[in-house]
Amino acid sequence: MPQIVPCKECTLDDLTYTTGTPGNGGKDFLIIFIVSTGLCAELDFFCEGVNANIEINGGMGVIRDEDDGDIDGLAYLNLQCREDGTGWEVADELSATESESEVRK
Repeated sequence: MPQIVPCKECTLDDLTYTTGTPGNGGKDFLIIFIVSTGLCAELDFFCEGVNANIEINGGMGVIRDEDDGDIDGLAYLNLQCREDGTGWEVADELSATESESEVRK
């Protein structure tokens, strides 16, 4: 019988993601997908548009288009499933409970 690995059990239900306020820059994420081929599951968010950014936990953190050194209209957020499988976290172990895609004028 295969062993259950808790950090592969996280789902989208473990995170609230929104698209901001329509007309105020909010938009749908371009892509959201879970990758479970590594040691633990990872969740990737992509936001596309001019000045694209992704807010984390109600604005406590913001990933901007230019953060990766390339202004290409794409903001990217990668989350990892916690080792105990109880939710998602950013690489530096900041718990992530909310994500929002926005494009600012």
